[in-house]
Amino acid sequence: MAGFVDSGQDFVPFGRSVLGKAKLRDEEEHWCLVEAYAEDGKVIEGLEDELYYRGSAVVWSRGQGKYGRRLMKSFTVDEEVQQVFWCKFSGGVKPSEVAAESSQATPQEITKQSPCLCVVMSNSVTVFTMNGGIFP
Repeated sequence: MAGFVDSGQDFVPFGRSVLGKAKLRDEEEHWCLVEAYAEDGKVIEGLEDELYYRGSAVVWSRGQGKYGRRLMKSFTVDEEVQQVFWCKFSGGVKPSEVAAESSQATPQEITKQSPCLCVVMSNSVTVFTMNGGIFP
C-alpha cells in the first residue's frame, strides 16, 4: 500500500539524504512508500518502507512517518534503474541453487513467501533477497 501524508511541508525522501544532493546532476529521482514486510513475508503494522532510486543507485529505508527512518540497504547496479518494487517468491530456493537442476524444496518451503526487492533496468532485472542474496 503506497501512502502519502500532507503535513503542510514538502516531502523530502530519505533516500535523497543518503545519496546527497551533490550527486543529483540531471538524473530523475523516484520513490514510493509501501508496507514494510518481515522476512517471513508478513506485513509489519505501523512501519513503512521507502524505495528510492536515482540513476543506478537504490536506497531502501524503513520508518514510522514523522518518527524517523533508518537505512536498511543501499547499493548501485550496472545500469540506470527504471523501476524498483517489492515482490514475493514462493519456495525455499537460495540464490546459489538457482542454476542447480535437481533442487528439491520441502512442502513448508514451497508455501513460504519470501519478500524480495526487484530492480528493473533497461536490459535486465536483478532480485535482492532481504538477507543479502542476489538473483542477477
